[in-house]
Amino acid sequence: MQNAGIHIDAMVLEPLASGEAILTDIEREMGVVLVDIGGGTTVYRDFYRGQ
Repeated sequence: MQNAGIHIDAMVLEPLASGEAILTDIEREMGVVLVDIGGGTTVYRDFYRGQ
C-alpha cells in the first residue's frame, strides 16, 4: 500500500462494517445477530444495546 502512495489510518473488521452498513440504529439497540454466509466462510456478529 505504501508503494502505491496509500496511507491506512485504521482497519475495521468485516462483520462490524457490514452491520454498520446494513442495520438500523434501532436494530442494533434491540439486538440482532448478523450472519454473513460467503463462498468459503460463514461469519456471525451479534449486536446488542448498540454495541
